[in-house]
Amino acid sequence: MNNKNQLSNQETRALAYFAVGVSSEGSIGGRDVSHHLSFAGKENSGKQLEPVGNSGYSLGTLQTDLGAHPEVAQPLVSSFQAWAREQHPDWELYEKQVRQTVADLGRNGNAIRAEAGRPLDGSVKVHIDAFLVSDAGKTFVHERDERQVDRLTRIDSTLARLQATPLYLDASREDQARLSTIALKLENQTGGDGERRKKGVVVRDGLLESIHKSGLKNVDDVRKWVNEHLPKYVGSGVDHALRGTETFLRLERADPQSDLSRAWQSVKVNATMNPGSLEPNSVQAGDYTLVKDQFLRPIVQHPVKRDVHVAELIDLQSKLSRLGYTGPDGTPLALDGHMGPSTRHAVKAFQHDNHFKEDGKAGPTTLRAMDDKLKDKASVPTSHGHVEIQDSPLFKQAHAALQKIDAQFCRKSDQLTENAAAAVTVAAQKAGLTRIDHLELGGPDNSKIFAVQGKLGTTHSKVIDVPTVEAMHTPLAQSAKVSVETQQHLPAQQPPQVAQPSPQQTAQALVR
Repeated sequence: MNNKNQLSNQETRALAYFAVGVSSEGSIGGRDVSHHLSFAGKENSGKQLEPVGNSGYSLGTLQTDLGAHPEVAQPLVSSFQAWAREQHPDWELYEKQVRQTVADLGRNGNAIRAEAGRPLDGSVKVHIDAFLVSDAGKTFVHERDERQVDRLTRIDSTLARLQATPLYLDASREDQARLSTIALKLENQTGGDGERRKKGVVVRDGLLESIHKSGLKNVDDVRKWVNEHLPKYVGSGVDHALRGTETFLRLERADPQSDLSRAWQSVKVNATMNPGSLEPNSVQAGDYTLVKDQFLRPIVQHPVKRDVHVAELIDLQSKLSRLGYTGPDGTPLALDGHMGPSTRHAVKAFQHDNHFKEDGKAGPTTLRAMDDKLKDKASVPTSHGHVEIQDSPLFKQAHAALQKIDAQFCRKSDQLTENAAAAVTVAAQKAGLTRIDHLELGGPDNSKIFAVQGKLGTTHSKVIDVPTVEAMHTPLAQSAKVSVETQQHLPAQQPPQVAQPSPQQTAQALVR
């Protein structure tokens, strides 16, 4: 019997980016390596490259292999040139250097071996790495990551074909997440152009055929097939990605009232958001960092005597993180339920700041003080405008519609829902809407909330939209203040005229 609680598209995209990307491709030992040129292999004592398999240089959270995707090398070098022209004119490459660098970056493992392991020019690599950690470089990497997630989750992907099998349809949500990760990882690791693409198709077709004909009945059977039929490094990569899946499942099971759960639900709405676009020190940026850190340091499963004790420690680590406390070297705390040196250091730092005995023990007094600090941090003074916007018919209509959307995604409505409803209300007021007849998510990856007055697609309907993530993180009090100001100006002037999209444009935006 099919499991009706299927993973959503948002959740499979989150698995692609965080489990496959952050946990298994874009990090080494908990260190983010997505923003510099990596090489799948080693450099011998003679400075010659020794590639693993047919891999070449790669970059990004999902480690786009430039040897498998040589078409990425040219825009990478072009973006570097534009950045260098502004920031380091002396680093800009001559035309001959550009051609050589593009060719060197686009080599696969076989091409590198054919050139006796000749590496990319050392100074050029250093300069490109400097570009990749700049704002322009981070944007370049993010755009490639987003395209890669789109490719891995397209309608004819290995994942989509797997999702049509009885094995997947009858699996629990947890096993669907694990099976999805295996499919995503295999396509990411065996995709590309030319001969590599042909071999990758054979591999993935072989797995799907075995699921249909050979009676692979569960996740363990699929993992066994991978280990028996594919090179060892592929099986090892799948295992790393599955550790990220366990982090995904832990976040899904987190206490809905915890900071960790709130952060996860916020980030999961658009897992491929550009972190470089987030306002520094904002709640949204803090949420993203907290979530990403979980995948950089996925928990290694180990037996515990008291699950409750582990849950309490994870909650403690979450509170310390939300208050800005870290390990001794400034490293974010891992929410692993282990009272290690980093957690003790953070507890002592909190005790020091609050004039308690610095014993590193989270006793009742310390815990109460943490809770008080978090309440102070979260508190927002109630104002007349704050209450007024929530009493607005527009707010109530938007909030009711958003609650239904939350339910569709198995998400509990919370403060983020109220924030979004208030942001929609303000946009509706500014556009002269008097009611909201229809509301839904739309745009790429549900990146916008659309609200409609009238019948959707008709000539006289009015449509407004707000960015989903931005709306969720705009404080209710801020929207309330803008709402009061908007209402004060409305009687003195005509409502602003909104350039309405055509019915066809609106329909296209909602289904993108």
